[in-house]
Amino acid sequence: MKIQKVFLRTYGCSFNLADSQKINEILAKLNLHTTTEDKADLIIINTCAVKSNTEQKIISYLKKLNENNKDVIITGCLPFISKKTFVKVKSSIPNYVAIIHPMHIGYIEGIIEEYDTKKIRGTVINDSALLKVEKSQILIKNQDSPIGILQISEGCLGKCSFCATKNARGNFKAFPLENLKKQIDIYLISKKKEIWLTAQDCGIIDTDSKNFFELCKYLSERPEIFFVRIGMMNPEHIKNNLDKFLEIFQSNKFFKFLHIPIQSASNKILNLMNRKYTREDLELIFQSIKEKIPNLTIATDIIVGFPQEDKYDFQETLQFLEKIKPDVINISKFSMRSGTIAKKFKPLDSIEIKERSKKATNLVSEICFEKNKQWIGWEGPLILDEKGKNLSIMGRNPNYKCVVLNNGTIGEIRNVKIIAAEKNYCLGEVINNKQ
Repeated sequence: MKIQKVFLRTYGCSFNLADSQKINEILAKLNLHTTTEDKADLIIINTCAVKSNTEQKIISYLKKLNENNKDVIITGCLPFISKKTFVKVKSSIPNYVAIIHPMHIGYIEGIIEEYDTKKIRGTVINDSALLKVEKSQILIKNQDSPIGILQISEGCLGKCSFCATKNARGNFKAFPLENLKKQIDIYLISKKKEIWLTAQDCGIIDTDSKNFFELCKYLSERPEIFFVRIGMMNPEHIKNNLDKFLEIFQSNKFFKFLHIPIQSASNKILNLMNRKYTREDLELIFQSIKEKIPNLTIATDIIVGFPQEDKYDFQETLQFLEKIKPDVINISKFSMRSGTIAKKFKPLDSIEIKERSKKATNLVSEICFEKNKQWIGWEGPLILDEKGKNLSIMGRNPNYKCVVLNNGTIGEIRNVKIIAAEKNYCLGEVINNKQ
């Protein structure tokens, strides 16, 4: 059987989305067309392993495809976080075509080229020696979004006790600066309005990743009109290079935005999480940011209900959030992940976790609403980058604030005035013609 049409389903973060865009480039090279699930000759699933509920959705989906006798290639993190999870994935769809490590998606080309041979079914690829092309060499050309995602590295240097992603993505590896510049050139020729720098941790700086600052310099010197969003930076690394990171925002090419996940503000819990910073470090980081760039938009993440988190630990985190008042706060209920140290810890009562999550959500809603109200009356440029509900259009201002308009066209830059605020976004109106 010759493959003609492929359906690609993606779970997870912007890094995974970029992986899927690279898979699409492989499909285009092979003159294959993407289609809906029911019409596809082959289904490719790019999995995620961060949360247990996402894993459950993926396993259920695989079982459904197995019942319908679909041919499936599986990639992404989930199969590779532990031997137990790998077996679970395989048993969900025993007649799979291939399971491919997320760092080795370039091998999908070879799998499809040999698809009509019986020997290819049941292939497992977890060996970079078999690759025809490294992931960083696969350039994204064929996608219509005004946003270009740029993977700058893969893996991390940490070993957080709750995180399964490291098991799949491995140790930190910076992508060659030459390849990154080529991808940027492609994005800007195609008139992208936003470039997202993404990695498991954009804040890792070592002898091999000095490229990060050279990359930012390259972006800041480009004459085209666009904005750059820097992805997540863990406090463990940003604390040692904060001044150097903040210098980047002197360029008007960069969104005044940082995503710094704290996870907890209790030193006891941070130690159990194996996070290499303290509450005192966090206070110094956020105080320094507020002093040097007062209007910088800050996003953070917290985990509620980590094992051994008592009410005092939880309250410490809430008090810290009230003190620093981040603009965006993502809340996750603790999720046991296979292959992690925290999997061995005794979990908290699920009802207690649910109650803490509800309490944290209420506080976060108050903080974010108050922060958004401070933007009422602001005027300036807005990049329209996403469709909203009821024909509305969502955009980002230079501080990466989400602003909703009644109408507009994706990819435009409009001058707007913020006229109202909600807890998750602001409302705006156009004040002159598009640029």
